[in-house]
Amino acid sequence: MTILEVVSRNHHSLIPNGYWKKGNLDIVCKKFNITQVANIIELINYMKNNFSIE
Repeated sequence: MTILEVVSRNHHSLIPNGYWKKGNLDIVCKKFNITQVANIIELINYMKNNFSIE
């Protein structure tokens, strides 16, 4: 995953805990106000809570 891929997403990114470059991505996500989720369940819950998804 490149920094460009993270920034170009819809302000949320799936970054699993333990990913070897997570520290770098934490910094980029904080700078560009990108919400991070650690797994697919968190991503689904985030999407349900923030978008009109039933």
